[in-house]
Amino acid sequence: MYADDTTIYYIGRSVDEVAAALNQSLTELYAWCVRNKLTPHPKKSEYTLIHRGSFTGPHPPIYLGNNILERVTQNRLLSADIDDKLNWSAHMKGLKKSFVNKLSLIKKSRFLPKQDLLNLYFKVIIPAGTYGISVWGGTNRSDDFDSLERLHSRAARLIFNFPKDLPSVEALTRAKWDTLRTYYKQSGIVIRFDNLDQNKPLTNRCASFRSRDIIW
Repeated sequence: MYADDTTIYYIGRSVDEVAAALNQSLTELYAWCVRNKLTPHPKKSEYTLIHRGSFTGPHPPIYLGNNILERVTQNRLLSADIDDKLNWSAHMKGLKKSFVNKLSLIKKSRFLPKQDLLNLYFKVIIPAGTYGISVWGGTNRSDDFDSLERLHSRAARLIFNFPKDLPSVEALTRAKWDTLRTYYKQSGIVIRFDNLDQNKPLTNRCASFRSRDIIW
């Protein structure tokens, strides 16, 4: 039996606090697995310490059973590449690569009716490309976001057969498409509305443990 894509995380005021809480949770989790005849895999498990500023350490080791887990600075969780500084550079790099590959599919399929290409783009490519944008869209890496915007405009030129040298802004205007930054702003508005009456303070640090096979 396998439990896939499961994560345990803890938010606290210090590295020692999150390490202690994570170890306690993993001790309970390991005991539960043993009772229920499940086998966690320490070698396929890892943890990430996410924090602002610099941290030189050392910090208490994180255990699964009697095994010390590997600390990583980046991992993939629910289709998002998360790094320990939350600058989203790795995620944006992978997103751009995926976007380019999917635009190649659009280019190869230009024999299809325009409406079919629009359906392909807005029902398949855009949902994948903007997945989680409410989180990574706030990146301060504007160059990476600009690259995605250019790819979005390139899709408009391909689908509507606009000239290759048509400026990105004009291509989106002619196509009557929103920019990706508009998608980000809209997603933020929805989240703010949903959480209007909830108090969710931001904190400086959190830690998460991940297993590649059983992910906690």
